[in-house]
Amino acid sequence: VDVPTFEVMVRSLGFRLSRTEIAGMVERLWEENHRDDELEISEEGQDATTITNSSERRRIDLSMAVQILSQAGYAHRSPENEMKMYFRIFDSGNKGYITLEDLKKMQKEVKEAVEE
Repeated sequence: VDVPTFEVMVRSLGFRLSRTEIAGMVERLWEENHRDDELEISEEGQDATTITNSSERRRIDLSMAVQILSQAGYAHRSPENEMKMYFRIFDSGNKGYITLEDLKKMQKEVKEAVEE
């Protein structure tokens, strides 16, 4: 995926990483992960700049996504605490349960945020 798409994905997981931060991580990881590939291509006489300047460099594969999420602290997150946090977001008034009105309110807020 590209950086803007990945930004949306990580935000949906609750991470607050900017596009600039993600792009910087991708650049650093790309250099770390593909340094050997570039050397191999250079030794074969092919033009290594083709790869380093291509749009491939700005794409995030599964391996990079895992590395970025690990660096962002995903491995240290507690699923139970996250569920409680999201429950509180939906449970307006801190009633201890979520009503249909709570869901409608959240749907309206999300829809307004998307339209902006």
